[in-house]
Amino acid sequence: AFLVLTVVATYTANLAAFLTLSGANDYISSMNDAIDQEVSLCVHEVLMKDLIRVWPKATFVNASQATFSQASVREDPNLAMLELYDNKTCSAIVTGFIDIRNDVQLMENFCNRSLVKSGEPVLEFPIGF
Repeated sequence: AFLVLTVVATYTANLAAFLTLSGANDYISSMNDAIDQEVSLCVHEVLMKDLIRVWPKATFVNASQATFSQASVREDPNLAMLELYDNKTCSAIVTGFIDIRNDVQLMENFCNRSLVKSGEPVLEFPIGF
């Protein structure tokens, strides 16, 4: 009886996961996915040159292109990228996970838009002392 219960529970969990992910056709889990799907990515202007160097085939949109609908957007590149995302100028956002994790309001903004963290870093800066 316990084995049957375990098998049924596992099947139900796997089915639920499959049905949830099968509806997410536009999910981008890596930079290679973004390049393959030819989506535009909003980025902070400071990272633009390095991202283009590392990912020359990707399409990047500079956060400074936002229309700045609010004064706070002008001063915060993450809010500018959210504005571009909302206006469908870009389909994803490249930003630092630490920036989002340390700002509850920004985290809520990302969650409300179903924006999720990808599994791999897109840009790394080695630092030596």
